[in-house]
Amino acid sequence: PGAFNGLEKLRDLDLSQNKLEGISGDALNCLKNLRNLWLSTNQISKISDDVFANLTNLELLDLSNNLINDLILVIMNKKYVILWLMQVGACICLKCDHKEESGYNRRGLRHFIEAICYNVTSVASLEFELNATRIEKLTVLRSTVDTLPANSAISGLTHLRILTLKYLRTEKIAPGAFGGLNELEELDLSHNNLGELPVGIFNDLISLEKLDLSENQITKISSGLFANLKKLRELDLSVNLISDIDKSSLSDLVSLRALDLEQNNITVLHENLLLKTGTIDLSNNDITELDEISPNLVRLTLSHNNIRNLKSTKEKSTPESSGDYGLRNLDLSFNQIESASCFGFTHLTLLFLQNNQITVIKENSFSDCPNLARIDLSSNKIKSFENNAFKGLSKLQFLYVSSNNLEELNSGSFSGLANLEDLFFDNNRIVSFDIKEIVKNTPKLHSIRMGHNSFICEHLDTTLKSLRLCHVVPVDVN
Repeated sequence: PGAFNGLEKLRDLDLSQNKLEGISGDALNCLKNLRNLWLSTNQISKISDDVFANLTNLELLDLSNNLINDLILVIMNKKYVILWLMQVGACICLKCDHKEESGYNRRGLRHFIEAICYNVTSVASLEFELNATRIEKLTVLRSTVDTLPANSAISGLTHLRILTLKYLRTEKIAPGAFGGLNELEELDLSHNNLGELPVGIFNDLISLEKLDLSENQITKISSGLFANLKKLRELDLSVNLISDIDKSSLSDLVSLRALDLEQNNITVLHENLLLKTGTIDLSNNDITELDEISPNLVRLTLSHNNIRNLKSTKEKSTPESSGDYGLRNLDLSFNQIESASCFGFTHLTLLFLQNNQITVIKENSFSDCPNLARIDLSSNKIKSFENNAFKGLSKLQFLYVSSNNLEELNSGSFSGLANLEDLFFDNNRIVSFDIKEIVKNTPKLHSIRMGHNSFICEHLDTTLKSLRLCHVVPVDVN
C-alpha cells in the first residue's frame, strides 16, 4: 500500500516479467487515471475481488502467463476493458459493475469489453454475471470442452458480436447453446472435433454473417441446419469429412457469397448447388465431372480433383444470367484434364489449367471465352498449338505455357492476340522461333520467358537480336 502515491496522473504501468506473487487490495487505489496495466509473466496466483475497483479509466489489463486459478474481477469502467487472460485455469468470473451516476451519458460512451481466454479448463465454468452482458467479443482457445451445453454462460452475453471457440476438442453442440445471441455476427468453431451437427443449433443466430466450421470431423450437412441464417455471407466447411452436399441443405442461405469446401470427400458437384453464391472453393476433393455452372458464380476453385474432361461443361442459362453475371475466375489446375476445348464461359477472365494432361491446343479452343485476360497452361504435356488456337481472344494479356513438350512456336497460333503483353514458354524443347512473325499478331508483346529450352547457339544469337529490334524483353536471359 502506498507504493504508487503521488502518481495519480500515471496512465501506463508495466509490471510484467517480475516475480510478483500478489497485489494487495488497495495497492492501486490512487491510480485513477491508469489506462493500461501489464502484469504478465509473473507468479501471481490470486487476485482479490476489489483490487482494480478504483481503476475507473482502465482500458487494457494483461494478466497472461501467471498462476491464477480463480479470478474474480470487479471492473468499474465507463469506456471499455480488454482482458488478456492467457493460461488462466479453472474458474473465470468477469464482473463488470457499471454504476449509475448523475449526468452519466450512456450514448456518448463505448461500452465494449473484449475477453480473450486461453487454456480455460471448461467453458461451463465461465460465469458472466449480469452486468457482463456488455461483452461484444469473446475468444476461448486451447482448452477441453467436450460439449457446448444448452443455456450455458455464453448464452447470457446478449450483446456478443464475435465469438471464437476453437481448439477446444468440442465434439457436440446442444440445441440452445447459442440461445440469446441474436446480435452475434461472427462465429468461429474451427479446429474442434465436431461430427454431427443437430438441426436447430444455429436457430437463434439470426444476425450471423460469418460461420467457420473448418477443420472438424463433419460428415454431413443436414437439410434445415442453416434455416435461420438469412444474413450469412461466408461459410467455411473446409478440411472436414463431407462426401455429399444435398441440394436443399444450403438453400436457406439466401445471402451467401463465399463457400469453402476445400479438402473434403466430395465426388459430385450438384447442378445449382448454390445459385446465389459468389465464390466456391472445392479444391482437394474427388470430383470427376463438371457440368452446368451457376451463372451467379464469380470464382470457382476446383484444383486438385480428378476431373478428366470438360466436354459437357457450360454456364447454366437463367433469366438472371445476363448483364454482369457470370464466372470470372476458374481454377482447374492439378486435375486429369486431357483437352482444353469446349468451354462456354463468356464472362471468364482468368483460367488456370496448369498441371493437367493436355497434349495439344486445337483451333478455336477458347473462342467461347472472349473476355479471357490470363491463361495458364504450364506443366502439361502440350506438344503443339494448331493455327488459330487462341483465336477470338483479343483481350488476352498473359499466356503461360511453361514446362510443356513444345518443340516449336507456330506463329499462326497467336493470330488475333492484339493485347498480349507477356508470353512465358520456358522449360520446353524449342529449338528456334520467329519473333518477328509472332509480333505481327501480338503488337503489344513486351516480355517473354524463354529459358531452359533447346536453342541452337547460332539461332539464339539471331533471335536475341530480333527481340531487341521488336522491343521485346527476354526476362530470364541476360
